[in-house]
Amino acid sequence: MKNALRRARTLALIALVAGLSVVVVRTALAGPATAPRPVDEVRAERVEIPPGQQLEAPRLDRPEGDWIGGLGLVEPAAPESRLAPAVPGRIAAILVEEGQFVTAGTVLVELESGPEQAALRAAEAEVTVAQAQLARARGGVRPEDLDALRTDAEAAQTRASSSAAVLTRLETAARGGGVTVDEVDRARRQADAERLSALTAVSRARAGQSGRREDVTVAQAQYESSVARREQARAALERLRIVAPIDGEVLEIHYRIGEYVQPGGQEPLVVLGDTRTLRARIDVDERDVARVQPGARALIEVDAFADRRFEGRVVQIGRRMGRKNLRTDEPTERIDTKVLEVVVELGDDARRLLVGQRLMGYIAPGEAAAPSAGTAAPAPAAPSRFRASGSRSAGHPRTRSEAASASPHRRTTGACPETSRRSCGTIASCARPLCSSPPRCSSPGRRAPTTRSRRPSPAAR
Repeated sequence: MKNALRRARTLALIALVAGLSVVVVRTALAGPATAPRPVDEVRAERVEIPPGQQLEAPRLDRPEGDWIGGLGLVEPAAPESRLAPAVPGRIAAILVEEGQFVTAGTVLVELESGPEQAALRAAEAEVTVAQAQLARARGGVRPEDLDALRTDAEAAQTRASSSAAVLTRLETAARGGGVTVDEVDRARRQADAERLSALTAVSRARAGQSGRREDVTVAQAQYESSVARREQARAALERLRIVAPIDGEVLEIHYRIGEYVQPGGQEPLVVLGDTRTLRARIDVDERDVARVQPGARALIEVDAFADRRFEGRVVQIGRRMGRKNLRTDEPTERIDTKVLEVVVELGDDARRLLVGQRLMGYIAPGEAAAPSAGTAAPAPAAPSRFRASGSRSAGHPRTRSEAASASPHRRTTGACPETSRRSCGTIASCARPLCSSPPRCSSPGRRAPTTRSRRPSPAAR
């Protein structure tokens, strides 16, 4: 038994030593761990072809000369109309499609309006009844009844005339003693009664021809009230219809038939814009605002048409600074700067562009207008800690070393603040002495002209 255990331990020890020997030999023959294997070299030589929409299209070089660049968006000639219903409801019909051009007053969308249509029909019926009552009050009784009243009046007048004639004969006979006094009195009372009856019949006939003033006033008020209720029901029905306020193109429809919409929703029901003439809204850096003038020439580039540019003219310059509307999301982009919106009207060749497309705009700079003779010159600005490093205020000359050490915006390392591909258009601002190192651009073919960095003087060191 003991011999068997010893033999098993010996065999196990031999197997372990053999395995370790194999590992050591393989490790020695494998070479350095950092050397690539043939299989790895084959895998590294493979090239994956990206989809067509991810291929980098050749881009145009930056326009030659001094240009003011900035990011922007394509927009319609007039601000977009973001339409929404006035009341909540469920969509019953969508009468237009995206891309369709409509005129002002065209019904775009209809909401479910069953109760409103029934209320309108009831209001129209009330107007008809009130109109008939007003006509009856103004015209009096019916023609048949009016004829009967006229006949009664004529008969009463005939009886009154006959009674008057009888009274005259009896009075003549009484003077001769032919009749008694009582007979004359009865004839006189009869004649008076017939005369009064005739007057009453004639008055009744006249009243039948034109109703009483009070009845006409009441009927008129009821008619006007019914008309107002009809207009109210019609307005309630119109509020369930979305109508185009302007001539334009249907850009977006965010809902479908059967969906429930509310006036305060996050998205509008229909977006409408006049795309017959397109414009570009460009963000201009605050340092270049003074060089933008109305009517200046502008060039527009979009990624969808990387091999061409679209020309335009500046038609509107904003009057208030604001934050950036677009960003490149690059780490070196400055996001704390203010921009001014400049609107450029594009030509007919830009109709292929789509509203909302991102673009890169270049604007030809212009000199600021000189003050007129009657305008006082602006007062000199007070010394500010935001003064550029290369400027000097009157009465406070600075040496180059003092300016380099005093300027809080001077950079000794890093890239120019405007280093993104889109912001490389503002070459004039990148080349300013705010940066001590040459600007760098991430986009090929749009490199900014480099500036030679100046070495600080011994005093600055």
